[in-house]
Amino acid sequence: MGLEGNSRINGAIVAGMMHESKMTTVLFVRDLARAAAFYCEVAELKTLRVSPDHLVVGSATFQLVLHAMPAHVLKTCAIENPPRRREETPIKLSFPVRNIASARRREGQVRSHHSES
Repeated sequence: MGLEGNSRINGAIVAGMMHESKMTTVLFVRDLARAAAFYCEVAELKTLRVSPDHLVVGSATFQLVLHAMPAHVLKTCAIENPPRRREETPIKLSFPVRNIASARRREGQVRSHHSES
């Protein structure tokens, strides 16, 4: 995958996203709007770019690409409601926040808001 122009991630074309000198992580998600709201509210990231199949949130030094799961993957992916913690996965994302107690409260508020909708 090059740092300029288009890149391909699991068959998805990610246009011009890796050209900036920022640490970038790609996360495939079921619901783009819900995932963006969560990371913007809890991790205090800002929306940087929006496209039909992905969006980018980030800070001055990091960007998180939230990419819609392809339809064939969605059919095989079961997500519990509420989602269960996946503590046995080999990858963990960690975001610095100004106040962990406040971030945990916001996380609970975001989760309860989205479980009602």
